[in-house]
Amino acid sequence: MGIASLHPSYALKPDADPAALAVPASATMHSIGIRARAGARRAELREMARKAVGVICGCPVDAG
Repeated sequence: MGIASLHPSYALKPDADPAALAVPASATMHSIGIRARAGARRAELREMARKAVGVICGCPVDAG
């Protein structure tokens, strides 16, 4: 299951470089893991993930 299965606007652009986009995705996951272990609130972690998807996919992501 890919990101696009979550919402059609999350699909990567045809000219996207998946290897390059994996770098910020991996860094975001790492940061979320560290923050979770440090006791960050779930809402804060979800917001970080939501914003990262918007940046990585190059699309606006509604607050959810």
